[in-house]
Amino acid sequence: MRVPYRENTRGFSRLRGLSAAALGALIAAGAARAASVTLTPNAGSGRTGEVVILKGSGFPPGAPFTVSIGNSPVQPPAVEPDKAGNIPETFLVISAPLPEGRHAALLKSDAREFRFPESFRVRRTATLDPPVGDGRQGATWRTDHAIAKGGWTGMVFAMNGYGFPAGAFIAADSIKVGKAGTVHDPVRVAADGVLPSTTVIVAGKLSPGRYDISFRDGSSQVVLASVYQVAPWAATEALRQKAAALTLETARAAIKNVVAAGGDLLPAADIKGLSDSIKTAEEDIRKGNFETADDTGRSVIEQSGVLIEQARDLRKDKLKGLADVISSGFDTVQPEGAPAARQGAATVEKGRKKLAEALDFIEKGQLDNAKATLKDANELLKKARAEAGVKGQEENIRW
Repeated sequence: MRVPYRENTRGFSRLRGLSAAALGALIAAGAARAASVTLTPNAGSGRTGEVVILKGSGFPPGAPFTVSIGNSPVQPPAVEPDKAGNIPETFLVISAPLPEGRHAALLKSDAREFRFPESFRVRRTATLDPPVGDGRQGATWRTDHAIAKGGWTGMVFAMNGYGFPAGAFIAADSIKVGKAGTVHDPVRVAADGVLPSTTVIVAGKLSPGRYDISFRDGSSQVVLASVYQVAPWAATEALRQKAAALTLETARAAIKNVVAAGGDLLPAADIKGLSDSIKTAEEDIRKGNFETADDTGRSVIEQSGVLIEQARDLRKDKLKGLADVISSGFDTVQPEGAPAARQGAATVEKGRKKLAEALDFIEKGQLDNAKATLKDANELLKKARAEAGVKGQEENIRW
């Protein structure tokens, strides 16, 4: 979905006095340059760790823009348009949960701010742990003192969720499993839309089959269709479901690490493939295919490790290339081995030492240190050029 932007501007009084033709031309010129972004997908649960792809055009080049979706920052925190003002496909990880509703994407630099209203829609999602029961009326150690402390029998599950209306309230004992009542504490949704984990005890017996979960969160009636399964073998399946869920949480964290390590370098299709695998595994869990979901999650973890290593190799190559560019710049000021005749020769020498330090960091795999040291070397190159009076186009380095 491509979304028009609203830019914070001042000085509209300057438009007074313009002819209709001139004003029309100005508006047309502005429209031709209008920035736009696309978020893929443009809807989700709003949970922490959710991955979206941002792509944009029509932005002023040459400066990074910090990005936020709703009130949530993202990782990586900034994107940078190319010379044509385009932002290539960039994987972003939502860093804080969002409540239900439509949220704006905000891109902001030191000089400009672009707001894209209703770019991302958050819908309610809820999970049950376990999502399957054995049909017996539930009980916990709190309701039946014959049960060991911390234990439970029958149909008992924990429900949590994301993307709920901020501050919504679910009254105590109001959740229904099919037509069966339940016992649970009252639930208050947080301002960020997170439904806190709540223990729900099914207060009746149920025959095998699939059941809806229903409740009211404020003024809205919520129905989660066919999310709870009743089966005689549920006790064993509950353990498998829990193992699969833990594996998927680890896999989601692994994808987040991939994006942080190389979201700007790796092929977009590779990261999208990981995200698609997670969605497939989540669907398998909903269908009760827990072992398949667990296998998929483990595969994602393994592939993520491979991609992180590839990203490190690509980043090493990129940093080495930047070191070559800076080194060539020093040669234009003071060629290697030539007499120190120019004014900037001492600064060049300092810069070359910084380059050597950066290359050493690269070999050791300390890439953040290497990048910072290369930036220091580049600043010394600018200083050496100024001292020596060397004029020419500076290298446009994209860090």
